[in-house]
Amino acid sequence: MSRLGRLLRRHREQARLTQEELADRAGMSARTISDIERGVRARAYADTATRLSGALGLTETDRAAFLNAARGPNSLKGAGYPISRVPRPITSLIDREREVGQLVTALDADEMRLVSITGLGGVGKTRLALAVATELEVPFEGRVYHLPIPPNQDPGLLIAALARCIGVPERGSPAAFAEHLAGGRTLVVLDPLEHVLPAVADLETVLMTVPELRILAVSRERLHVAGEYELALEPLPFPTVS
Repeated sequence: MSRLGRLLRRHREQARLTQEELADRAGMSARTISDIERGVRARAYADTATRLSGALGLTETDRAAFLNAARGPNSLKGAGYPISRVPRPITSLIDREREVGQLVTALDADEMRLVSITGLGGVGKTRLALAVATELEVPFEGRVYHLPIPPNQDPGLLIAALARCIGVPERGSPAAFAEHLAGGRTLVVLDPLEHVLPAVADLETVLMTVPELRILAVSRERLHVAGEYELALEPLPFPTVS
């Protein structure tokens, strides 16, 4: 169990709340609280941690300790990793804790190397992908990248663009990827991939050659690649008015 998980369980039990009761107070899923307490998630978003500390009624001292623990066991800077290459949206991610946990678990598993977030435009695919990438920066030791794909991107040049993004030399052959990424997992967010679907076959070739590479694809449609893990993102429900 992580430090955050131990603190959350202790404060919850002191408040005599079940996970479900605390979730209801904080406006989140009981699964999120369970994942934190079990150590599945060693960190929590600032918004999530703030809502939990408020629902628990923590003192200023306990609240400061809890929010510090929510930042995780390490930061990129403190762990000696490169500075973040993932954009930081100025708004908080709301009501997507379950999806973040699901995708983080999938990408952190050795057998899940191509994960796609699909759904209609405007449903929040990019925002979710960036949140997942941020969560994985420490587990992936800073080797997390974001590659925005413009509408006019030539599909034939996608692999070259991917190579430039992560610093692979020359033209980005599968062998060059394998040599450059050997010894450490690397995650790249490709966003949005529907602009270059003809390049998916080339991307699959790179993935088959480079076991260290993970791809988180944002797309309006499934990629139909063997081993693909898809999360079909639905719009959030409208709040009810009483």
